[in-house]
Amino acid sequence: YARTWNAVVRLLFDIRVKDINCGYKLLPKSALDAVSPLSMGSAFNVDLLDQFRTLGVGWVELPVAHFPRRYGKSSGGSLGVIVRALCELWPLMRRRLRRRAAALARD
Repeated sequence: YARTWNAVVRLLFDIRVKDINCGYKLLPKSALDAVSPLSMGSAFNVDLLDQFRTLGVGWVELPVAHFPRRYGKSSGGSLGVIVRALCELWPLMRRRLRRRAAALARD
């Protein structure tokens, strides 16, 4: 599921990172203060990196060690979670398209 999600994000938002939902991020507070996330769920990281790119905030990926889950089970593959995640992308796409249209109008 993660590979498919990453592929969708690359296709729709052109955000090319290895794992969009990796939770390890070290950010300056000023960068966080400059964004207004529309999503607080699965698409939060897409939203964050899309806004950073628009603001000219760069990032660097570093390797992160992933370990097998020891307890519990993943819920990312349930139909409800997948539908909710895809629905979260819609407002982000609308905002992206509005920004693109505004940029074309300026040129």
